[in-house]
Amino acid sequence: MAKVTAEHVKQGAFIWYSGTTSMSRWSCPAVITRVDNEARLFYVRSFDDMLEQSQAYEFDVTEHSPDSRENMRLATLEEVGVYLDKQEESLIEHVSMTRRVRKESTLTLHRFREERDKLFPDHLKE
Repeated sequence: MAKVTAEHVKQGAFIWYSGTTSMSRWSCPAVITRVDNEARLFYVRSFDDMLEQSQAYEFDVTEHSPDSRENMRLATLEEVGVYLDKQEESLIEHVSMTRRVRKESTLTLHRFREERDKLFPDHLKE
């Protein structure tokens, strides 16, 4: 797919972008949500968390552009759809895992307190 150039910067356009921070790397589709033609800046809503990003991107790539702007390309509706389906599955799995961990942790805490109280019945009196 083509790199995103100034002529592609339109509200509602699908893009794919990736980048790195000191803590992580990401690669996902987004939609251009706001365009400031006067300042030649645009904003995107990332489809990994459905939040509009605070980072403003310049229409044109320069030597000062962030890594994510340099790697930005046009995205097709089909690849966005595939990503959204996979992301939903991943989030459902994460929610299920979180529920299991919470349940297991609750049982462990209950068992811990029971055993602690058996071994040290007077621990609360101190």
